[in-house]
Amino acid sequence: MIRNEDLQLSWDEYSLRVGHYKEKFSETKGDELILLSADLGLDFFAAILGLSEIGIAFAPVENYDPATLQQAGQIFGSSKITLKHNLYLLSLNSPLASGSCVLFTSGSSGVPKAIVHKAKSLMLNAKATLRETKISKHDRLFVCQRYHFTSAICHFLAAYLSGASIYLSKTNLRCL
Repeated sequence: MIRNEDLQLSWDEYSLRVGHYKEKFSETKGDELILLSADLGLDFFAAILGLSEIGIAFAPVENYDPATLQQAGQIFGSSKITLKHNLYLLSLNSPLASGSCVLFTSGSSGVPKAIVHKAKSLMLNAKATLRETKISKHDRLFVCQRYHFTSAICHFLAAYLSGASIYLSKTNLRCL
């Protein structure tokens, strides 16, 4: 089961949402990067799964604030941002490798940049988490980081792979 403050779904129900994103974006070209806003709620994670499964490049972002979109365009040297199926697409000068995940960060330098790696690495991180923690379908996970953080994405994937229940908060909560 997956849930947040607004919604609760079984993993079977959630698979339908994943299929929706696979179907809607199956025609996406290699020189397009789909920006996934955490504002999508639980659909944010469904989109990550669906796009990963069909090899579409995506970038998790906190929101679709105009400054966020402009910054993403500047990092990739592209000013063409279009809306497709209620998600923003950034046209790139050259294609990314199939199934790429782009993480935007300012890192220690404070200069905005994009780290491009295979979406598969997120899945490998989740599998390593499962191997080390022994999370099973009988466990319940609580994730207190904002959705677009890499750790929240990997914990979601760990729950998805194991069938564990997961509660994801839409806000960054302070854990004691």
